[in-house]
Amino acid sequence: MKKRGAILFAAALTALLIGGCAGAKEETPQILPDPVMPSERDPEAKAAAEKVALGMAEALKSGDFEKFSSTQQKGGRMMPFGVFANLRKSVTRRFGKLTGAEYIGALSQGRVKDYMWKFVFEAPENSAAPGHHEIIYWVRVGFADGKLVVYGYRFDLH
Repeated sequence: MKKRGAILFAAALTALLIGGCAGAKEETPQILPDPVMPSERDPEAKAAAEKVALGMAEALKSGDFEKFSSTQQKGGRMMPFGVFANLRKSVTRRFGKLTGAEYIGALSQGRVKDYMWKFVFEAPENSAAPGHHEIIYWVRVGFADGKLVVYGYRFDLH
């Protein structure tokens, strides 16, 4: 039963995020990544991903949307405040208070790289799912025409 609830929660959250991002007023053209992500630019790419991940962590802890929105690239897809507010409310209700974020590694996808953080939550005993919870937060980074691009970010809620 818990697994079914988690699957339904993940599906609802994904629909919320996709719907919120698709509903943005300004459409941005799709920027295709360069054929290969140059390894010498890994530190720059990781720093950009870290800025997004830690901005999201701070925003989830404090509820301050500006802490996250300031990390988003201008001209890219922006998460609207309403989507963030619903995301924070849902994640906090389900998993409790965010207590930490730890970098755990990266996966090379050729054209892009996915950087991963473990977000740690603690839910009180009187909550629906008490205890310790860990969620993966991904940030996808690549280069287009030699310029750094953050292609997206997401939670992995399994």
